[in-house]
Amino acid sequence: MPIIRFVRLPLERQRLLVATTLMLALVALLRRFFPFRHIAARTTHAPPPFPDRDSQEQLIAEIRWAIWAAARRVPWRALCFEQGFAAQWLLTRRHVPATLHYGVANRPDEGMIAHVWVRAGDIDVVGCKGLDEFTELARFPLAAADRSTV
Repeated sequence: MPIIRFVRLPLERQRLLVATTLMLALVALLRRFFPFRHIAARTTHAPPPFPDRDSQEQLIAEIRWAIWAAARRVPWRALCFEQGFAAQWLLTRRHVPATLHYGVANRPDEGMIAHVWVRAGDIDVVGCKGLDEFTELARFPLAAADRSTV
């Protein structure tokens, strides 16, 4: 039973799972009403102070787990788009700099497909498998010089 497993989790993991589920819901809702560029414009750089490398890796692992656990249980679509934005926003709120990447691939059987993935420095967070077939078109947050074009 999912409820029993949730109750058995440590309180910190319960809180993170609830926050992640709410973030996935928010992104799914935003996606219904706003174009990608408007949602992507809301990504920000992590405010200082940044946690040390070990703390960052622990937070990234926790967020990765929460995204995976919540995304497969919510009753709506929570694929790379929703997972990527939720991961980037959750990490940034915890002072971990994370970059959301947007790319495309041309698959013979599916045509042009888009994909979102997140990396925190050199650490893969979500959506990073099979990236060799995707061409990156943009990354967010934008550098300060690029913000005026959005």
